[in-house]
Amino acid sequence: MERRSLESKPSPLKEDSGIFKTGVVDVRLDLSPSRRHSSRGDLICIGFFENTEVEVVFPGRRCEDTKPLQVKLERIARQARTRSAARMPFEARGVWWARIMESDEVEVKRIYQFLVAEWALRNEDGLFTTYGAPPGR
Repeated sequence: MERRSLESKPSPLKEDSGIFKTGVVDVRLDLSPSRRHSSRGDLICIGFFENTEVEVVFPGRRCEDTKPLQVKLERIARQARTRSAARMPFEARGVWWARIMESDEVEVKRIYQFLVAEWALRNEDGLFTTYGAPPGR
């Protein structure tokens, strides 16, 4: 019996079918410069939606397009008096997920995530450049 070889990278359609199952929505958030990478290589930023803290996740292949965003976030962090006060308005298209975190105690915490498909950043000329990709492309 032959074993199937593992794909090094899933196709964009396969990757997106697992992420953007429910369709995408347009959202305005405020991003903070606080960020980290997941064990799968996704970029995870701290964002605020209507004053609620959320995780803003740039999954898979879209993570490669975040360099200009990370540069802007670092610039904002340097200009702010405190890192917690540094926030950048951010508009994106993606999907909401809720993750349930259970601790050893009885407490259950719900963490909201916004998984980003596409986003736009304003450049020095005042024009917008779009990053990411529509789901399935």
